[in-house]
Amino acid sequence: MDFSPRSQKIVSMLLESSDPVKEQALADALGLSKRTIQRELEAVDYGLRPYHLSLIRKKRVGVQIQGSVENKQALHKELKIDQDIDFTNIEERRRYLLLELLRDRTPQKLITFADRLGVSEATIASDLESLQDWLRQNHLEIIRRPGYGIVLEGKEVDYREAVNRFINENSEGFYSLDRFQRQELIEKSFSSPSHAGILSLLNKDTIIKVIDVLDAMDEPYFKRMTDNAYVALVIHIAISIDRIQKGGIAEPKKELNTDKKDLASLQLAKKIHKAMERAFQIQIPQVEISYLQVHIQGSKKDYSTSTMVDEYLNQVDDQQIQMVHRMIERFDSKYQYDLEQDDIFVRGLLIHLQPVLIRLQNHLNIFNPLLKDIQDQYPEVFAKCKEAAKVITEETGYEIQDEEIGYLAMHFGAALERLHEMKTYTRIVRIGVVCASGFGLARLMETNLRMILPDSVELVPLGTNDIDQASNIDFFVSSFDLNHPQLDSIRVNPLFTEDDITRIRKKIEEYSHVYKETSVQKGIGQMMDQIASTAISIKEILANYRQFDLPADIHFDQLVEQLSKEMSGDAKAIAAKITSREKLSSQVIPELGICLLHCRTQSIQEPIVWVCQSSMGQFRHSSLSPSKAVVWMIAPEDEHIQIHLDVLGAISSAFVSSPAFLHTIQTGTKTTILMELERILQNYFYQIIDQKRRTA
Repeated sequence: MDFSPRSQKIVSMLLESSDPVKEQALADALGLSKRTIQRELEAVDYGLRPYHLSLIRKKRVGVQIQGSVENKQALHKELKIDQDIDFTNIEERRRYLLLELLRDRTPQKLITFADRLGVSEATIASDLESLQDWLRQNHLEIIRRPGYGIVLEGKEVDYREAVNRFINENSEGFYSLDRFQRQELIEKSFSSPSHAGILSLLNKDTIIKVIDVLDAMDEPYFKRMTDNAYVALVIHIAISIDRIQKGGIAEPKKELNTDKKDLASLQLAKKIHKAMERAFQIQIPQVEISYLQVHIQGSKKDYSTSTMVDEYLNQVDDQQIQMVHRMIERFDSKYQYDLEQDDIFVRGLLIHLQPVLIRLQNHLNIFNPLLKDIQDQYPEVFAKCKEAAKVITEETGYEIQDEEIGYLAMHFGAALERLHEMKTYTRIVRIGVVCASGFGLARLMETNLRMILPDSVELVPLGTNDIDQASNIDFFVSSFDLNHPQLDSIRVNPLFTEDDITRIRKKIEEYSHVYKETSVQKGIGQMMDQIASTAISIKEILANYRQFDLPADIHFDQLVEQLSKEMSGDAKAIAAKITSREKLSSQVIPELGICLLHCRTQSIQEPIVWVCQSSMGQFRHSSLSPSKAVVWMIAPEDEHIQIHLDVLGAISSAFVSSPAFLHTIQTGTKTTILMELERILQNYFYQIIDQKRRTA
């Protein structure tokens, strides 16, 4: 904005008047001479041009601003924002300066900023120097040239990333709502005075149009993006279109890095490219497709089903797997073994890593709205993740920003919470835990609640798209407004404040009484169904049990291939799942002397537990050594998947809790192993019955 504080007052008076204002009236109102007013009007006329407005001056009639109502309103809004800013506040002044540098890339004089902000040129020079570090992180530089002024220099793509980052850091409201509240999101963001003109970097109509175009495409890929990632995509496209319309074309960048195997993101980028060309009636250069593809690949995605996870992990290369293991070791070596046995954690970290690498290679920013909360509430985890992130730096040469480390902390923090769980909970009140920020955050919320809440709760993690289909949920806990008047919900901080916990506990107390009075019969029915399903799962495991004597020198891959062919389902699919799981972390447990091969698949209808023993008493090949037995556990992915996993989990636990059982697995006959299996599963079944009885 090219108006001094004095000029701003004149413009405001002219905009607020529907009739021409005489120069003397302006002078009287502002306590200035008529001659001073006349000099200021010259500056006003020049400053109006970027807003497609002009100054009309008629003798004996007065002065008036001419132009469209929309342009006048836009200018008036900007003026009001400027007037609301306290320029004596250093942080606000410097943020405003950065905004202006990003908004207007034409040369500016120091004296212009000094007059506008009511400070000295020396102060402005100091402020600009303080902004250099921020700009250099995005490969931009403030250049000062005598007689020319100051200007922001750098590549177009880096400039766009800087704009994106600035919006992220200063427009929290833009990310506080989910994609289905988009209209409310936009209106709030563009009207909030607290944003101090941040969104003047974007065009409101452009954003709305971009969202409408993406909605009309109805792409399944968008549903796999987290809400934050989807909003970030909207901003990326809006910035690109705005820059193209202003003549800012992204230069080809030789070092642009994409995942060549990810053809889906390329096709999506092309579809979006064509759709935006049609909608905005502009010619978008082909180079924009590559930058859009990179943005899509660098976005956080929500892999909500095991099938989606498996599809992704089958494409992960060994280098990334090794990087994850090194990160876990660097995080804390004493937790390494336990963390590597946590499938949820290892898989989640692998899924998270690929977009991170894409972002680093292409200098893309990511916004983490929970960074400060994570640093404050989990300082030790954050510090250890900072150390773990050095593995990525060593492998790639790129420094990791705190925003990225914050997301790593979510994954590690959730895994540690699961590791520290000491109780088995009996649940009565069913709470739907809804989170719009992605897999890692959803797990963190759920795990934190499990640690805090009493035994009388059942937590049901839900995605945004699952809310309407959720059944038997008493109330919902969410990080955003659900906007479902018929549902009882509590909006919370994803990391839960004391007030959040108090409100949740109060709600649990309310529903626990209702449950006892009205839902006993239904609860008994559900318990009986669970008991019956558990009994069937146990019966199937015992009926399907088989035992194999194998050569001591058999290779891991040979064993997997042989056992897969013995299965009734798709042998190749089962073998691929077991092999994929082995890549994540070894399934050989040296401390126990067994190899535990396990997966879940839709290829079978009943749970399987098989045992393989070596003809020499111990497997000799390095891929299986020092295992004395291989245990083959496969769970069918059906409507009873959780029941199957719990039963198989009881068997796995017995390897640690029952030395007699472990010894029998390693050395026993088919008959003795079956007897031990029956004992373990019988005890588990009785525990389930007792547990249900106590909660009835």
